[in-house]
Amino acid sequence: MLTRKMYTIKFLVGHETRCYENFRMKKDVFMNFCETLKEVGNLCDGKKVSIEEAVAMFLIIICHNLRHRVVAERFQHSLHTVSKWFRIILKTVCKLGTGIIHQRNQTRTHPHIRGNPKYYPYFKMCLILICFSRCLFWLGRDDKRFKGIFGCFISPKIISQSLTKAYQFYLVDSGFPNMSGYLAPFRRNIYHLRDFCEGCGRPHGKEELFNYRQSSLRNVIERCVGVLKARFPILKLMPSYPIRRQRLILIACCTIHNFIRMQNGVDTLFDQYAEQLVDMDEQWLSVEQQGVNKNQAAKVAQVRQTITNEMWEDYRKS
Repeated sequence: MLTRKMYTIKFLVGHETRCYENFRMKKDVFMNFCETLKEVGNLCDGKKVSIEEAVAMFLIIICHNLRHRVVAERFQHSLHTVSKWFRIILKTVCKLGTGIIHQRNQTRTHPHIRGNPKYYPYFKMCLILICFSRCLFWLGRDDKRFKGIFGCFISPKIISQSLTKAYQFYLVDSGFPNMSGYLAPFRRNIYHLRDFCEGCGRPHGKEELFNYRQSSLRNVIERCVGVLKARFPILKLMPSYPIRRQRLILIACCTIHNFIRMQNGVDTLFDQYAEQLVDMDEQWLSVEQQGVNKNQAAKVAQVRQTITNEMWEDYRKS
């Protein structure tokens, strides 16, 4: 029976879980988010729509992947009004993202990697790659916030004396070829963490050890993507928006994710996914293997084998 602003107020004065289930954030976070958007975008209430109501419509659309017509019917506004405020809030959230999605120093090895003998010195940097909807994001493992729209790399220790320069690689899964700039696992060997945990136990052989540790780092990416898609189902099946708007929606989702992390130290979604070993669908991560330079692929394979040999020697000694 409630429509428009009264429908939004119902969530804000009702039970805490109702606000979280509909807007993916708690009441206090929602109100802080609205106030922040007012400051960033100089927004003010319209004649028919308040900022709180506009933000509520925006969040319901991206958090439940509802079409504008459905939201217009529920809030009893015209389709034009819903679409107009969706674009306004989207642009304002992306403007907010310029301040809370920012890069870190890429020359410093992440403390989690540097302090763990399983990964250091074989992997010298932990900048996590997320490739999604034509955007590249990377995030920090410590606070699980997206750090920038940028390419990133993980750099292995240079062991062989014949290698004169540092090699930098994306850690990728078996859907990618082992080529220049990409460090893929050994095929025809156990790779996924679930395989190790469901009966295989400790890695047998140096190639399995490399796959296990490489997969452990990549699992952080998979969990973060899983949380992002669980919080914003619109990313699973993007409506037929223009490509430019699709990119803005992704940036907005990462911005809201960061804002929630900044307001809330505890994230129930991350707690749920922390206990899972998520395996992403490798089909959307695969790339064409045509045109791979054989000489470069052989050099990368040599680097990978050198890392694997030293990793195995240290593992046997321990």
